[in-house]
Amino acid sequence: MAGYGSIWVKTNNQNFVCHQADASDGEIPSELLEELSQNNEEAIFMEVQTTVDLFLYAHWRKGEMIREISYCADEGWYDIKGHPESWEQILFREEEKIRQISYLDLEHLATKPQSILEYQAAQQTAKQIEKIWRKSELCEGCFYPMATASELYEIVKQQFKLANPY
Repeated sequence: MAGYGSIWVKTNNQNFVCHQADASDGEIPSELLEELSQNNEEAIFMEVQTTVDLFLYAHWRKGEMIREISYCADEGWYDIKGHPESWEQILFREEEKIRQISYLDLEHLATKPQSILEYQAAQQTAKQIEKIWRKSELCEGCFYPMATASELYEIVKQQFKLANPY
């Protein structure tokens, strides 16, 4: 399985630095993150497995879990713990909603009388997307907002100004 995972730590209000560049085994190392965040100030873990489009994320501060999130393209958002973080709002931008609804191809389906059931299902999905965007919060068991694991990794990396570990 192609993938990569890293842990960054932050000490004394400095920038995050890479603590461990090869930290991928398919699980969030919560005990290690708790310890690192107690010994430092904060610890962030991310893992990406590109073959199955899996993203694991955890953020700990001073021994307390702030946020843990798991996402897989086949399963959507799951194992969401803690409080939403500011980077998550990037996923709910209006242009992102429009892009995701455009994948449903409603205009094309509306012109095909033989696709009425598919069109109705796409309309329901569009309504679901609208509802999720109004809430603007990740929802366990939801597929939306959709993103690739690599996109999520880059969003978090940029938001926290994480140094490239590779």
